[in-house]
Amino acid sequence: MNQLKSKHFCGVRFANPKILQLSIYFIFALISFSNIAAAVEETYIRTYTYQASEADSKLTARTISLQEVKTELLSELGTHVSSLVKQKSSSDGKQMGSIEIETLTAGISKVEILDEKWDGVSYVLKAQLKADPDDVLKSLNKMVNEKQKEEEISQLNGDLSKIQNENNSIVESLTESRKEAAEALEEIARLRKQLAEKHSDKDTQTLKVQYQHQVDRLTINEWLNSGLNERNAGNNVQAVNWFRKAADAGNPRGMTQLGIMYEQGKGVTKDANEAFRLFHKGAEAGNVRSMIEVGILYAHGKGVTENDIEAVSWFRKAADAGNARGMTQLGIMYARGKGVEKNKSEAVNWFRKAAALGNKFAQKHLKKMGY
Repeated sequence: MNQLKSKHFCGVRFANPKILQLSIYFIFALISFSNIAAAVEETYIRTYTYQASEADSKLTARTISLQEVKTELLSELGTHVSSLVKQKSSSDGKQMGSIEIETLTAGISKVEILDEKWDGVSYVLKAQLKADPDDVLKSLNKMVNEKQKEEEISQLNGDLSKIQNENNSIVESLTESRKEAAEALEEIARLRKQLAEKHSDKDTQTLKVQYQHQVDRLTINEWLNSGLNERNAGNNVQAVNWFRKAADAGNPRGMTQLGIMYEQGKGVTKDANEAFRLFHKGAEAGNVRSMIEVGILYAHGKGVTENDIEAVSWFRKAADAGNARGMTQLGIMYARGKGVEKNKSEAVNWFRKAAALGNKFAQKHLKKMGY
């Protein structure tokens, strides 16, 4: 029987929760794609057999099987790409490792189902992934270059300027997806074990409901990843459709991603009011990215009446959740006396916290202030 690989997602082993707290600085830290050997399109094919439990239907068995086979395929491609990358350490010794490369690779590649069979007991799914590692590297390199240019533009326009970089959003979402799927698979494995034990009919039904909830998490996660893949490929209308499905299902990340599309006018008519509505809904549901977006829109008066006090409130919520970007934005508000009394020591405090997490803007602010 195939065991659920609940410690993997998007080709990345989920061994340390700290890995999930990838900062954009860490992901894009001084990587070189020079001296890459010539590459041709590679085809990876995997067949995965899932033995169903009593809580599984054809749909749940398929959802789990698809997640597992994708994990194996993306892991192999990610490992191949990683082997082609010449890594360089940054000044502080950090470098972009295979985990980060594999995470980004998952947003560039697409898995195709070749065959699937269900006999009521086991689900057999055969899938393939075709990719030219050289093309994947070029896409990654493009993401790095655009990120660096966007940071320079943002710095010139002022630190409250929002980084409107689609690739930045993709990286953050892929990291969140990996965590979400890993947690769901761990719960599925735990519930399968419990269902195998003897329980009352009432307890068994409760466990089955919990099991279905975790499978639904995987399904919504797949919708989000499909949206990210479509957006990365420039298919914005299709991306919007996937994000809307997730948002309509009540998923905060779906709301956030759909809000980004409305804010940027990608795949839909640009609408700051609708973007704010979606961000606010996502923020109230606990999505940290949305909290920051709401704060920025309040600070700039886009889609909502300008309100620095509200901006500070949302930045603080994101900062209190441990988000480095939220800490940096809060520090800026204290440094400028926007929405709060001007307070240099408090600004330095938040910049230091963000800098410790690798936020480059926070580090630059500290340098400007002589720290």
